[in-house]
Amino acid sequence: MQHRCTAKIFIAIGIAILLAGAVLPNTLSWADYPKEYAIPTNQQAPPVTADIGVPAYNLGSTLKPMTSQSGIIQYNLFLPLTMIDPYTNQLAPLLARTWQSSPDGLTWIFYLSEEVYWYRYDPATQQATKLRPVVAADVVFGVQRWCDPRFSPNGFIIRRFVVGCDLVASTSDDQVTDKLVHGPTIGVTAIDTHSIEFQLTRPAEFFPTMGYYLTALPQLEIQANPTTWADFGAIVTNGPYFVHEYVPNVSAMLVRNQAFPTALRMGGNVDVVNLTAYNTYIDIYLAYLANAVDTAGVSPADLQYVLNHPIYASETHPRFEPVTIFFAYAHEKPPFDNVHVRRAFSAIVDREELIEQYLDGYGLPMIHFTAPGIPFAPPIGEIGVGFDPTYAQNEIAAAGFPNCEGLPPIEIFTLSPDAGIAVAQALAARAETYLGCDPDLFTVNQGGDLDFLNDLEGYRPNIWLIGWGPDYLDADNYVGDYLGCINSHGSGLERPCTELDELIEQASVEQDPEVRQVLYTQIEEGFFGPDGEYPIIPLFVRISYTLAKPWYSGPFDTFVWGLGLFYWDYHSIDMAAKLAALAP
Repeated sequence: MQHRCTAKIFIAIGIAILLAGAVLPNTLSWADYPKEYAIPTNQQAPPVTADIGVPAYNLGSTLKPMTSQSGIIQYNLFLPLTMIDPYTNQLAPLLARTWQSSPDGLTWIFYLSEEVYWYRYDPATQQATKLRPVVAADVVFGVQRWCDPRFSPNGFIIRRFVVGCDLVASTSDDQVTDKLVHGPTIGVTAIDTHSIEFQLTRPAEFFPTMGYYLTALPQLEIQANPTTWADFGAIVTNGPYFVHEYVPNVSAMLVRNQAFPTALRMGGNVDVVNLTAYNTYIDIYLAYLANAVDTAGVSPADLQYVLNHPIYASETHPRFEPVTIFFAYAHEKPPFDNVHVRRAFSAIVDREELIEQYLDGYGLPMIHFTAPGIPFAPPIGEIGVGFDPTYAQNEIAAAGFPNCEGLPPIEIFTLSPDAGIAVAQALAARAETYLGCDPDLFTVNQGGDLDFLNDLEGYRPNIWLIGWGPDYLDADNYVGDYLGCINSHGSGLERPCTELDELIEQASVEQDPEVRQVLYTQIEEGFFGPDGEYPIIPLFVRISYTLAKPWYSGPFDTFVWGLGLFYWDYHSIDMAAKLAALAP
């Protein structure tokens, strides 16, 4: 795949000057704005350029926000209310500069920056038109769209919390109307031009950490051009970058929005981001070795090579990932509708052995679910049965299947074609060793999607290998959003409701941190203690490694959660050093 020569990219970004001192009414209308116009400004050349390799699905077929496609681009085009600073891993203001809650925790008010504008960038002329300020009504419109099942597959993140969002999100697509979505149903209101009020269904002290899902969208522009407003060359954005080139599933180029408010800058200096699609992460790694990209992940198979390399060792950055990898059970299908079988299969897994064998030792064993570092997670290793063959044998006998006699066939599914298959096969092998199962009982399949999760009348494996990372910083996102019996995010567990779900509900609304810690400890014990329900088999959390060229600096060593690694405004390139290193 051809690699761009970064030294030859000269982008002149035009910025329009418009609406100085304008006051925006709460009811938006195009008549409220003067004619837009653009004034070009030249960018210094050569631009500071980052060359990034990404999987093809990150450069998908649409630039529209609220989809899983092109996410690595969208993060830089649309500002969330808040985000997690990748250097401190603390909540940080962004579009919302401040916020406050009522004493009962049911009302939150966010106050927007008054310096953020909507722009339309024209790649042909390399000019951007400043359209109008971002206002509270845009946030209201954006949040309403998050709840609209016609546009957002991810409304489950906030639907448990924002009044009315669940009602809208659970309405079938053919029954949803604009009146339902954009009327008074959803509890989000523009108090004035730059203040938004949220009404919650329950207290949630962690609500500001959901800032990414509380996003402004250009209401006027979408309503004027509902099908084309996000097309390449016409898309209206408010973030620190524009899209200068875009070939779906192949490549993209982002260029800095030079008019982006200085107060909202994230400290980086990257003017141009070249995004190139590669077939696999191994291809990105090889491109890094060839100096075609500035950063790459390191697979476990290559880790020892780079750690012992005289050059690459100093370019390697460890990073803890609070993503719990686990086997999920289909609770409605035998044999995992039987809690004793679920306990038995969890207890035959030697997590330390898996980590050594498949991660070269770079991981942390997990015998409960909520990853370390997430607020209210119990200490690692203190809750859960873990590897205990005797316990497993007793449980499989209690299930009525001593030595696996009478156990029905079991299909294990994984998305990963390599290590995933090996880990799935390892589970089957341990069942043979410790439970006496016939190896012919097991089938391991691999595929490329998760459509089966909620397809109860179609393909449903008995167990599948998957991971879960945080959407917001709280244990509720693990035990409530994923393990809870009442959820809408597509976990596919089909777990029946029990008394633990009442405890989950109690913990999610509790405002005393000490009480919440006790409750979440009890919940994890109820799931993974000796008498636990075992809705899943927790396995491990990974310690991943990132390669970064010596001229490239970013939050590689500190970042553990969120989207910070994809916000290029947090990154910097020493362009002189890069050009010198790449010179023939």
